[in-house]
Amino acid sequence: MITHSAQNFLQLIASGKVKEAYDKYVHKDFKHHNAWYKGDAESLKKGMEENALANPHKTLEIKHTVAEEDLVVTHSYIRQNPNDKGAVVIHI
Repeated sequence: MITHSAQNFLQLIASGKVKEAYDKYVHKDFKHHNAWYKGDAESLKKGMEENALANPHKTLEIKHTVAEEDLVVTHSYIRQNPNDKGAVVIHI
């Protein structure tokens, strides 16, 4: 179930449904480790919303998901737009 939740969260974010993803999957004490944003949920959410507006045709293809207890790791391929070569991303 935890792998399904992580995958759904990432798919919602990639499709621009950031508010829905946060409402459904983000705990009130959420903290992240993305070096580009402060460690609070609101800063990262704002960045994700800005990215969704700038890249409305973003795609995310999850290649692998590994889970152990409450830890989930996804290996994905992301394209910001159809002309983008894309990037491999690991989410933990």
